[in-house]
Amino acid sequence: MKIEVMNTQISFGTKRKFAWIWLPQKWIRKREEGSITLTFALLRRIDDPRIEEAVEHRPGRWTHHIIIRNESDLDEKVEGWVREAYDLSL
Repeated sequence: MKIEVMNTQISFGTKRKFAWIWLPQKWIRKREEGSITLTFALLRRIDDPRIEEAVEHRPGRWTHHIIIRNESDLDEKVEGWVREAYDLSL
């Protein structure tokens, strides 16, 4: 796995990137201080109240954004979505 660290973002990839953790910018509303955003890419759209935004950036390619406020936000369901994104990147 390849991990890239930048000023406000960490990306994770294999053959292609599958997940990103980034610091919210001040101009993005609804972002609590101390929170981070987890973004991951799937071939389907997830309908879950924790998904802040889902964007189909290419046909059949969905990018999902979740705001992580504390460790408990990273539950088994979120882990499963990230694992699915990882498997798709192989």
